[in-house]
Amino acid sequence: MMTELSLKIVEYKKPILSLSLIISLSLFLRFIYFPYDIPIYTDGFFYFVYSVRTVYELGLPFGQDVTNTGWANFVSLFFLIADKTDPMHLMNIQRILGSILAVLTLIPAFFIFKRFVDYRIALVGCLFLGIEPRLLLLSLEGLNYTAFLFIFILSIELFLRKTNFSLIASFVCIAIGTLIRYDTLLLLIPFSIIYFKRFQNKKAILRFLLIILIMTSILVPVGLMRIQATQNICNESIWIENFGCGNDGFTQNIFFGLEVINKSLVGEKNNSMDSDNTKELSDEFKQPKDFQFFINIISKLVFYQLLILIPFLGFFVGLNLISRINKKEWEFPFELKIITIVTATMIIPAIYAYFRGFEEPRYLFVTFLLLCIISISLKKSLIEKILKQKQYLTIIIVIPIILSISFIEYQKDDYVYERESFKILKEITLLTKVTNTFENSKYTKTAILFNEWPELPKITEGGKLLYEEQKRISTSGFDNIEDYILYSKDYGLEYILVDQKDNLFSKLYENNHNYPYLELIYDSEEDNFENKFQIYKINYDLMKKQD
Repeated sequence: MMTELSLKIVEYKKPILSLSLIISLSLFLRFIYFPYDIPIYTDGFFYFVYSVRTVYELGLPFGQDVTNTGWANFVSLFFLIADKTDPMHLMNIQRILGSILAVLTLIPAFFIFKRFVDYRIALVGCLFLGIEPRLLLLSLEGLNYTAFLFIFILSIELFLRKTNFSLIASFVCIAIGTLIRYDTLLLLIPFSIIYFKRFQNKKAILRFLLIILIMTSILVPVGLMRIQATQNICNESIWIENFGCGNDGFTQNIFFGLEVINKSLVGEKNNSMDSDNTKELSDEFKQPKDFQFFINIISKLVFYQLLILIPFLGFFVGLNLISRINKKEWEFPFELKIITIVTATMIIPAIYAYFRGFEEPRYLFVTFLLLCIISISLKKSLIEKILKQKQYLTIIIVIPIILSISFIEYQKDDYVYERESFKILKEITLLTKVTNTFENSKYTKTAILFNEWPELPKITEGGKLLYEEQKRISTSGFDNIEDYILYSKDYGLEYILVDQKDNLFSKLYENNHNYPYLELIYDSEEDNFENKFQIYKINYDLMKKQD
C-alpha cells in the first residue's frame, strides 16, 4: 500500500518539478531582457496613467476612457502599497506583474497539453509557450494582453474539466476577461453552444442560468461604476438615438465595431454623427469595400499567422502535418475541436483589426495555444522514439531555446540607446516645446510625465489623455545647418538636439567651434553616455551679425 502511494507521489513530483524549472527558466529569460530604466511608451502608458490616477483618486478616475481598463485596475492594487515617488519604479512593477502572469499561464496550459500527450511531451509544449520570443517581449511592455492570454487559457482549461465548479469558473473567467479586453465576451458564444451540446437536461439549463447570473453580477456593477466615472463622455449611434452619456467599457465598443463594419459594407449613411469614436474613423472606412479589400484582409491574416510560426513553431507544426499526411493519420479529439472552435472565434478581433488597417501580428497571438498543441501532438510512434532516445528530447528542448534567444537578440531594441534617448528627451523637454526631429522621440510623452511627476496628463472631453504639445521640425531635405535653422526660425526653434545618427549635424558634432551662434548647453559625454547627444541653444542675433 505504501509502495503504491510512494509511486503516485513520485509521479506527481516529477511533472511539478519539471514544470517549476520551465517556469523558472521563462521568468529568468524575462528578467534578463527586462528593460531597466526604460519607461513604458506603448499602450501600456495609458494603463500606467490610469492605474496611478486610480490610486490618487481612490476610485475610478472621472472623465477618463474606461475601455479595457481591467488590467489597470489590477495594477493599481499594487501601486496602492508601492512607493509612488519614482514613476520608473511603478512602471517596473507593472512590467513585473505582466511577466509573472505570463509564466503562470504555463500552469493551465500544462493541464491542457496533458490531455493530448504524455506529460513529458506536455512539458515541452509549456517550454515552447514560455520561451516564445514574441510573447516574452510582449510581457515586458506592461500591456493587458498578457493578462488576457492568461484568462483565455485558464478559461479553456476550466471548461474542459466538466465539473460544476470548473464550468462556472470558466464563465467567470470570461466576465473577468471582458473587463480586461472587451472582445473576450466573444468566448461566451462558443462556450454556450458547446455547453448545451454536451449537457441537454433541465439541470444544465438551471446551471447555465446560474452562470449568467454570476457573470451579470460581475459585469453590471463594474459597468455601472464605469458609466458613473464617464458621465461627461456622451455617445451617439446610427441605430440608437440618444445613446446616452457614460461608457461601461464594452457595450459601446461593440456597437462602435458594428458601426465600423456597417459603414465599410454599405457606406456612410448618417453624416451628422459626431461621436468621439466616429471622429477617429477615417473617411477610408466610411466607404463601401470591394472584393479585393476582403482578399487583402485574408492575405494579411495568413501572412501574420505564418509569420508568428518563426522561429521554431513552424518546424514542429510542419513536421506534424507532413507526417500525418504521408500516413493519412488524423485524430481530432473532442477537446481539440473545442480549442479550435474557441481559437477561431477569438481570431475575429484580429480580422476586425486588419479590417481597420491595424497591421500587427500580436492580434493573432491568441493562436499560440493551439499552435503549441499541434507542435507536440506528433504521431505516437514518433513520440515513443523521442522519449526513448534522450538525445532527441534534448535537441527538441535546446534548439528552440537557442532560436528563441537569437530571435530576441535580433528583435529587441538597443537598450543602451533607448535608455540614453529617454534621458536626453527629459533634458530637452524641460527647455522647450519646439525642437528638431529626433529618431527616438517616442519617449517624449513619458519624458514630460517624469519631469512633471507626480502631476499626470490632463484628460480631453472624449476621455483620452491630453499630451503637452511638442513640435518637431523635420530635418528632411536639408544638407546645411544654417539653412535649416533659418527655415525653422519662424516655427519657434530655439534649441537643437544633436544625435550622432543624424547626418545633418555630423559637422556640428565634429567641430562646433565653426558655429559660434550655437551655444553648447548639454553634452552626453559629461554623463558618460555610450551614444553621443548634444543640446545647443541658437543665438539668432549672433547668427545675423555673422552674416
